[in-house]
Amino acid sequence: MTTKQGLTKARNYVQTHGLCKDMLQDEDGRVCVLGAINAAVFGNPCSLEASTRFTASRNALGVAIGEECVVRWNNHPNRTKRQVIAGFNKAIREQTVGMKK
Repeated sequence: MTTKQGLTKARNYVQTHGLCKDMLQDEDGRVCVLGAINAAVFGNPCSLEASTRFTASRNALGVAIGEECVVRWNNHPNRTKRQVIAGFNKAIREQTVGMKK
């Protein structure tokens, strides 16, 4: 799985299941950005595994949104699902541009 594919799957997971804060996944199945990346990479939002695919997707999102700590960005009280989707979309676009170089 490429970083772009991981980001795309994570974005789609948030679109489908919704956004939560302060936890990987809530009881309604909504996820935070890390939960979405976990679901994309490992198939489980609550995975505690680590991998280069997970790290690459998390880092690419952080670069795209200009925030080293994507958890803090996700958990901001005013952060919306729409903004998170936009962040993933920007990261996906940046991966596409990087692939063309």
